[in-house]
Amino acid sequence: MTSELEQTVSGHLELEQMVARLEASGGYRVLRRVIRRASVHAPDGTATRRGIFLDVETTGLDSARDEIIELAMVPFDFSEDGRIFAVYESFDALRDPGRPIPAAITALTGLPTRWSPEPRLTLRRSPPSCVPQHSW
Repeated sequence: MTSELEQTVSGHLELEQMVARLEASGGYRVLRRVIRRASVHAPDGTATRRGIFLDVETTGLDSARDEIIELAMVPFDFSEDGRIFAVYESFDALRDPGRPIPAAITALTGLPTRWSPEPRLTLRRSPPSCVPQHSW
């Protein structure tokens, strides 16, 4: 009789084999769900700083023409040596750019070319101090 742990590990390995085959075909890119953990390292009195993971999705890279369509942020506490001590509630908001999203951006982000999100994000246009970019 196999244990629940053995079944879980076996199932995970099967999924990873499927992912490897899909990605090897060149026709697929498989994204993995990030499992949120409230704590990574137990607090030990080490001085910490607050950081934020920030993801910005746009309709393109032209700051005069393109729009921010999604913001996602996850605050966390970390130490100078890189250990993460706490991960806090995330923020994610969509914004309708008022026009179809270009096909290349849809392919990159997975957001549909047209959709009607609740207006949860309001941005004021101001001169950019930096150009948003994707880093893989």
